[in-house]
Amino acid sequence: MQVATEKVEAKELVYGNTETFLLPSGFEVTIREQNGNDDDILTNKATAQDMSNFDIFIAGIVVKTDLPFNVNGRLTVDGAKRLLLRDKYFILFKSRIHSIGKEISFDYSWSKKEKADNYTEDLTNYIWDYNETFPVEGDDNYFSERIKPYQKECYNPVVITTPSGKEIRLNLLNGIGEKFLLQLPESEQTKNKELEARNIELKNDKGVWEKIKNFTMFNLKDMGYIRKVVAEIDPSLTLTTKVENPKDQSQSDNFPILALKSFFFPEEI
Repeated sequence: MQVATEKVEAKELVYGNTETFLLPSGFEVTIREQNGNDDDILTNKATAQDMSNFDIFIAGIVVKTDLPFNVNGRLTVDGAKRLLLRDKYFILFKSRIHSIGKEISFDYSWSKKEKADNYTEDLTNYIWDYNETFPVEGDDNYFSERIKPYQKECYNPVVITTPSGKEIRLNLLNGIGEKFLLQLPESEQTKNKELEARNIELKNDKGVWEKIKNFTMFNLKDMGYIRKVVAEIDPSLTLTTKVENPKDQSQSDNFPILALKSFFFPEEI
């Protein structure tokens, strides 16, 4: 018994408090408590430009995982880049709650002439214990922005056949695809780029998979079907918080909760 106690104490000495949980993909991770060095990682202006600071941060706080691209049970920076988006942002929310707390407080101005109003959001609304049945619209504990679970084998390519008989495959959106979309100039931001970001490929006559960058071989029925499948298995992740004007309840706004400075750096802890 004493040996086991010593191991726990040694682990806490190295990592601080840890927490183990299931990701939306069904894989398991253990994260450590945030420390002062993580502040430098999160605020690095160079890596923040393409959100690589999040990859470095996540690789640092995940101390154990069974994700398919783990290296000796750990997550490398390259592995963090390959995280599916719901897994990635679930880790960020869990880390914030674990290290800082579940409530986030922020000010929002409805008019330059008036004093800003203060709001508080419960971050546990965005996460879920995936051992339990996920709530759907109509359930008492339903929340539209809660991070949904993935289907099984979500890290494997999805293979589908279009109405015209073409066989294609694509991945669900991960950090690499997210960066691809974020770095596109405005002139290139189109609906098809969302498919390219998922590494969409076509099986040719020789049975070889080829990356698709030109969609002229697909008719409108094919394109509609592909986008419908993507919307069903990999819907967009917004993670917004809604605020309502206390002086005019018909006026409301939504904005990404991760954009709040207080998400990682609250003024008071």
